[in-house]
Amino acid sequence: MRYLGYVFQDYALLPELTAWENVAVPLLMMGQSKAQAYENSVAALEQVDLADKINNLPSQLSGGQQQRVSIARAIAHNPKIIFADEPTANLDSITSKNILSVFAKLHEAGQTIVMVTHELDYARTAGRIIEISDGVIVSDKKA
Repeated sequence: MRYLGYVFQDYALLPELTAWENVAVPLLMMGQSKAQAYENSVAALEQVDLADKINNLPSQLSGGQQQRVSIARAIAHNPKIIFADEPTANLDSITSKNILSVFAKLHEAGQTIVMVTHELDYARTAGRIIEISDGVIVSDKKA
């Protein structure tokens, strides 16, 4: 868990926890103090432009905001590898570009991002694109 971050397509948020608490769960499980987990959670939520929603429950957030909480949870502990399943699903085009920019900055800092997407324009932002059709790799190229 320390080295991996996951962005689930269906968010996988705990409905009774606030945004910052949802982000903090893995941090607390890794042994961070509540104060440190709060600080890291808020910083991650700020990265995805949700600083004003830290105390909101998932039911008080739109689908796109819930997706960004899921992304914040995946990046909060600075994992070496982030697996992102359709991370721009439910996001408008501007927010999607902002999230891809966050991923690009994380990659520049040394993190590996493995992203599954059906959006060819978003895939083109990657350094490598592996195209799969019906479970078979049909191309593997550097972008």
